[in-house]
Amino acid sequence: MVTSKEIRKKYLDYFISKNHALVASDSLLPENDHTVLFTTAGMQQFVPNLMGKPHPKGKRLCSAQKCVRTNDIDEVGDNRHLTYFEMLGNWSLGDYFKKGAIQMSFEFLTKELKIPAEKIWVTVFGGDKDIPLDTESIEIWKKLGIPEERIIPIGPKPGGKKGRGDNFWGPAGSGGGPCGPCTEMYVYIGKEKPKKEQTPATDETDFIEVWNDVLMEFNQDADGKLTKLAAQNVDTGMGLERIVMVLNGNPTIFETDSFSAVITATEKISKKKYPPYSGDIDVKNPITRAMRIIADHSRAATHIIADGAIPSNEGRGYVLRRLIRRAVRYGRTLGINTPFLTKISDAYIQDFKEFYPEIEERKETIFTTIKIEEEKFFETLERGEKILEEILEKNPKVISGEDAFKLFDTYGFPLDITRDIAREKGISVDERKFDQEMEQQKKRSREGKGEFFDRKNADRKIFENLPKTKFIGYEKNEGKSKILAIQEVGEGIVEFALDETPFYAESGGQVADTGLVESDSGIKIEVQDVQKMPNGVFVHIGKIISGESPLEKENKVFLKIDVERREQIRRHHSLAHLLHAALKQVLGKHVEQQGSLVESTRTRFDFSHPKAVTKEEIREIEQIICDWVNSANEVATKEMPLEEAKKAGAEALFSEKYENIVRTIRMGDKSFELCGGTHVRNTADIGAIKIISESSVASGIRRMELVCAKEAQRFLWKLSDMTESIAASLKTPVEQLEERVKIFLQERKDLENEHIAINKEIVRLETDELIPLQKDVNGKKVVCEPIPTGDKKKIGALARELVQRGIDVAVTFTRDGGISVASKGKISAKDILQKITEFAGGSGGGAQNFAQGAGVNLEQFQEIRKRVEEECKM
Repeated sequence: MVTSKEIRKKYLDYFISKNHALVASDSLLPENDHTVLFTTAGMQQFVPNLMGKPHPKGKRLCSAQKCVRTNDIDEVGDNRHLTYFEMLGNWSLGDYFKKGAIQMSFEFLTKELKIPAEKIWVTVFGGDKDIPLDTESIEIWKKLGIPEERIIPIGPKPGGKKGRGDNFWGPAGSGGGPCGPCTEMYVYIGKEKPKKEQTPATDETDFIEVWNDVLMEFNQDADGKLTKLAAQNVDTGMGLERIVMVLNGNPTIFETDSFSAVITATEKISKKKYPPYSGDIDVKNPITRAMRIIADHSRAATHIIADGAIPSNEGRGYVLRRLIRRAVRYGRTLGINTPFLTKISDAYIQDFKEFYPEIEERKETIFTTIKIEEEKFFETLERGEKILEEILEKNPKVISGEDAFKLFDTYGFPLDITRDIAREKGISVDERKFDQEMEQQKKRSREGKGEFFDRKNADRKIFENLPKTKFIGYEKNEGKSKILAIQEVGEGIVEFALDETPFYAESGGQVADTGLVESDSGIKIEVQDVQKMPNGVFVHIGKIISGESPLEKENKVFLKIDVERREQIRRHHSLAHLLHAALKQVLGKHVEQQGSLVESTRTRFDFSHPKAVTKEEIREIEQIICDWVNSANEVATKEMPLEEAKKAGAEALFSEKYENIVRTIRMGDKSFELCGGTHVRNTADIGAIKIISESSVASGIRRMELVCAKEAQRFLWKLSDMTESIAASLKTPVEQLEERVKIFLQERKDLENEHIAINKEIVRLETDELIPLQKDVNGKKVVCEPIPTGDKKKIGALARELVQRGIDVAVTFTRDGGISVASKGKISAKDILQKITEFAGGSGGGAQNFAQGAGVNLEQFQEIRKRVEEECKM
């Protein structure tokens, strides 16, 4: 048997031998590509290079890339569809083109992998109104020995969703980008010789696509317009799981070694056998489908969490939540009724940690995140399944869009799980109406937010082709610079880019610097924000506060940041690093940074931890940070290669994308992290520190807020003033305040208990007065009386007390129309309340033996009493 590890190594070694440089897999969470939630293809990290930017490792590259695609999530469980997969790829950036790509692809398949050439079929781009049939690729394949009948041109299908068809790839996402025709390689796996009409274009069962050479010649804009790229590029991809399946003759990808560990773990937990291992390859077998979905989704969730995502209700966090919840739900169909996915994830990690070390390094975070989400969803699942059963009892043929949306919105029950359950029962879901309900909710949400000027997403095309801004702010607080581009974005508001600047652009959780920019002509701009574009250009946003003649490109300006504000930001940023280290020391190595905000007035730090941090732990964390501050450690910065920094032990965020050369921040032997922010020169500069809050942000994610230096002093002064004020109000010395408050609270509790006892006695006495007013209605004792009070709690207590003392039905009213109904036995208090409100107004609700309401018109009291008695006759 050939393993995925062997194929991955063979592939990378082959292309390295062909002068390709190995590039590490990019994160699944693309940093600068907002058109997609995840990395869906190996080429995504190379988009700037495919557009012409030189890559530091040269013109020939290769990689094994982690990918996640969820557009086929409902198909997972068949013989080939996955959400998480590995894509082996090689790239030419203006080097070889069609001939070189096709020759190397064919050589690797036939000579390295020993696939018989007669089993290989290929497709080429069939042409459309913009691009002709790819005759060049056809001729190359023919010269390699592929007969013309096994070369299939494929163009766009009439009314098809894929635009130019299956043999035109890209761009990735919806915002445009590099793209081009492709030629795909298929392996015929059928047992019989293919029939004349059988081709990769007509048969997706016996023909398996194993390789795709994308011949990138074009850039497509958001409107679909094509323009020629400056250089011809090649982007290839081979799905690792598929090629392993083909080489081993496995019936599906799920019988390869990529899945053996997770499926074996699922068998052990569920105490059920995976049917295909015994020869049952029916994809409709519910056990087969469940185990495959669990295997796929657990692999995907493991990598997504390792790369920095957490479950949430939007974006990639929602996709992660959906994957975990679908896996849990299919676990239930196997009889697994307790959290189990961490065991599946662990089995996968042990099998793949050698090539993807981050899943082992972040194992504790992965397990904590999965476990919390599982436990929460088990509760949701039980509640949602009961509601769904009630819905199906009313209408066993279809689940309405309104009901599906209620399950989602109110009970957290995802649509795809509702759909899965419905499919198993042979019924449908009105998804069109569900989408309408969802859109209405989004509209209400948008209307609730109001309008605002979105600086971060403004049109900044004029800055796209500028050189990277040189940041001089590590050493300088002011300087002279040249304006490279400027635009007005509002009345008196301008955005501009400079060749160099001391202004720090918002990044890494640290807010931007503010300050002044002044021209020789006397124009002054108050800089309010600085944003960093993906191309490294700093966009300064500011308000013109004086001067008349407009600034223009090439003008020289003087720059000065708000130094005092910067110093406070430095202190709070360095404090965040020390907090991170202290959290790991006190709470455990599983703690990972999940986000931060560093301002001049505070540090906000989010981190992974399964439960609230105790008061004692907070105090210990504070003490550790104070000791580190007081030890006056030098804060040293150093630039070094990324891999060297990681090997030296520098903390890095998996959700961040770093350059090849990184900046490290070392604070003595306490903290060592990758960071591009500004910091103090010595930990002693941080000054006094105080943790002012600790709270939950999401499941498994906690948040701390801290202050230091002047802000800590102000906070402590405020606490001191408050304490002295309270002590003065209680006429107690400050040192005795805690004891006095305890006495005060006990006195209050004693008074409350006394008040409760008095109220009970009042209710007992008033009940004595009401019992004689009872009427006998067909053998039932009924009291229906107004009470001279406005206290709704009191009339409720009276009604309950009356029933406890032998009355069958008690209906009591406040003077302003409040109502309480108590009953016993089969008489429904809820029904009686409904009868009253139907004719006397008001509203309310309750249960079988107790109900309450308000708004009853007591001018109709005699009629109310009559109807109560009539109801009791039934």
